[in-house]
Amino acid sequence: MKNLDLTKPFKLPEFDFMHSIRFFPENINELIENDKLKQATDLVLNTYKSVYQDLSLSSEVSYNTLITQKYIMMVVREKEHSHGISLNTLAFVGSLFHTDPNKIEFMKEIGPLEMLKDVAAKNS
Repeated sequence: MKNLDLTKPFKLPEFDFMHSIRFFPENINELIENDKLKQATDLVLNTYKSVYQDLSLSSEVSYNTLITQKYIMMVVREKEHSHGISLNTLAFVGSLFHTDPNKIEFMKEIGPLEMLKDVAAKNS
């Protein structure tokens, strides 16, 4: 992430699908610790809006949103399943689970990134 402006939405080159990430302003934790929750909430909402706008989303589009203590990431989706395996938001941070040993083996063979590419919308 060299020469990356972390105050604006950005994309990871490794993710060959429609997504956007933006870090929260550095002072957000200080606002929370000092009970300035309205200001902190406004920062979260503005960060969310900037990522949403970066993707030019509309109400008809399906997408996953991941919110951590440090950033927001959105991924535009085309479908819910990859090869019969349902993938939720946590899949986009590396948490892929299944109880069927055959499906687990398949996920290992195909690889998580390929499964994510399968469900996410392609870059335009």
